[in-house]
Amino acid sequence: MKLSIYSIFLIMAIMRMRGVEGHGRLLEPPSRSSMWRYKRTDPALTPYTDIIQDNYDDNGLNCGGKQTQIDNGGKCGICGDSYTAAVKENEAGGKYALGIITRNYRPGSTIAVEVEITAEHKGYFEFRLCPWNNVGLPVTQECLDQRLLSFADGQTKWYLPEQPELAKGVHELRIQLPSDVTCDQCLLQWRYRTGNSWGYEDSKQGLGLGQQEEFYGCSDVAIKGDLPFPSTLAPTSISTSPAIISEGPATNIAE
Repeated sequence: MKLSIYSIFLIMAIMRMRGVEGHGRLLEPPSRSSMWRYKRTDPALTPYTDIIQDNYDDNGLNCGGKQTQIDNGGKCGICGDSYTAAVKENEAGGKYALGIITRNYRPGSTIAVEVEITAEHKGYFEFRLCPWNNVGLPVTQECLDQRLLSFADGQTKWYLPEQPELAKGVHELRIQLPSDVTCDQCLLQWRYRTGNSWGYEDSKQGLGLGQQEEFYGCSDVAIKGDLPFPSTLAPTSISTSPAIISEGPATNIAE
């Protein structure tokens, strides 16, 4: 049944009042743009306090905004920068992409991840992994798409709760790493496709259909499972230091 013009305007007004745009960030393992929040407390990051730059907009890595992403044919920088940005601050060569390894995991382990949602706006999370092993070269989305990771329930999408009071805040989840991947430098990508905008898709219309705002976060991790090892940095005069080994917030190696 087609909606009346009045109904459409009413829905649009409600969306504006609720706040269509939302925000979120990847906290565990610490993302490139969120490392600064832990640089004085996390043993993996304290050696780099002087070079890790603060990003107070780490919950707003949304491809330059929904309209910008639409203008770019739906494409986005792999870590949330605008696809057409001359310098992508969260990718190789950018000021937040230092290549600091924040966590070391065992192949095939189930690891803890934490995502903070600072505004309720529906949708779902996905995680992808790329074993790149070269911090100086930008990771490609094609590499990431080869390894869409599963959550503890076996699904590749985790949907936010419908209740606003449950959707907002820090979500502690577990994802499964592949057993056949090892790397000194892997990129873990978090993607959040929101679902709070009215859109059209396959001759249908409704909330969450069509192009939605998206948020991203990238963390540099290693999958080796051996003893602590030096973090890998892009070419710099700063010396390296052992990274923390963790399944999540704890300091024990993932099983």
